[in-house]
Amino acid sequence: VGGAVLLALSLGTGLYFRARDRERSTAVRAEVAAAQHAERMALARELHDVIAHYVTGMVVHAQAAQAVPAAAQEALPIIVRSGNEALTEMRRLVGTLRGTEADAPTASSDLADDVRGVVERSGQPVQLHVELPVSVPPSLGRSVLRLVQESLTNARKHAEGVSSVDVSVSVSDGVVHVLVADDGRARKAAPVGGSGGYGLVGMRERVELLGGRFSAGARAGGGWEVRAALPVVR
Repeated sequence: VGGAVLLALSLGTGLYFRARDRERSTAVRAEVAAAQHAERMALARELHDVIAHYVTGMVVHAQAAQAVPAAAQEALPIIVRSGNEALTEMRRLVGTLRGTEADAPTASSDLADDVRGVVERSGQPVQLHVELPVSVPPSLGRSVLRLVQESLTNARKHAEGVSSVDVSVSVSDGVVHVLVADDGRARKAAPVGGSGGYGLVGMRERVELLGGRFSAGARAGGGWEVRAALPVVR
């Protein structure tokens, strides 16, 4: 009897540990899969923002030069600059993927200057209001820049007759508020480069990952606006 009891205990213990190991293995695989999914989504957002912003700008200026040959001399330097900036961003992404470059933020220590730079390079009629502290956390600064950048790209791709784009970035009560609003109307023709619908999805994901709020939609008086509120967490 004693031997039978010991055998049963041994078998039971073995089954218990095997079941526990299977559960741990399953949990680890789930964690790895979740981490890989998060990395893929982050990369997808970065790739979309880089390609949509810079390449859309290049296509728009190239089309303008094609339609009005006299404008080619002005358009070519802009196309070259956009191409170089796109290459720089792509190299940064590749460096991050290879692990040869630490999480190098697009934002510098002065987010206000970075926002002004994005607005100036967009070549759009922007009314800019920036009221920010000297510095914000890198991940927050990078997301704010991408929000402004992608919103301006969307205005250029999807709207026509835009006479003004209002861009406002400010901080109050520990929250960064971003507003990008244009007065255009939806294009009747297909947007430049088509549209996969990933821009708004990516912006929402960026904001929600930082615990913020995001909204986008048509304005009552015409046009389109994007709003985001992101907490400043150091």
